[in-house]
Amino acid sequence: MTENEIPRIPLIEPDEMTDAARDFFAFVDGPGGRASGSKLNVIRTLAHNPELGQHYFQFGVYVLRFSTLNARLRELVTLRTATLYDSDYEWTKHVGAARQAGISDEEIDAVRAEPQWPHWSALEKALLTATDQMIGQNRIDDGVWQVLAGELDHKQQLDFVFTVSSYAMLAMSLGALNIQLEPE
Repeated sequence: MTENEIPRIPLIEPDEMTDAARDFFAFVDGPGGRASGSKLNVIRTLAHNPELGQHYFQFGVYVLRFSTLNARLRELVTLRTATLYDSDYEWTKHVGAARQAGISDEEIDAVRAEPQWPHWSALEKALLTATDQMIGQNRIDDGVWQVLAGELDHKQQLDFVFTVSSYAMLAMSLGALNIQLEPE
């Protein structure tokens, strides 16, 4: 293992779990999580601070399951965010979700290499451009916002901004903590 592959906070092991950690695992993984913990390294890391983990996970569940953005748009901007933060963990976890949302392998490749790919719809291109702008300059240009505002209602606009923000925060956290992908 290189220095960047060593997690900064060790994964919590079943024999180290506090009652609060067990509650967190049960919250994330259901009743079985209480006894065995989680298979996900990010959850096993967050279990060292179960209160933070539970609040963060609740927000993440909203973004992933209750957002007013459709799954295709959500996964496109999530993959773009993972690309911009060079987050292999986030990228790998969302490629399957992107495929389930109907995103082709050609489109997945284009998210990484060609955000201005000519086959994107006007909305998709604007969302990918806005993602780049949020991450690169902490804002969205007025012209790009006008495209978003013409296609998305206010709830969807907020869900878009907070989807990018949520996955940017996760990517930064994964990188700062050196959280590794689980072995397949």
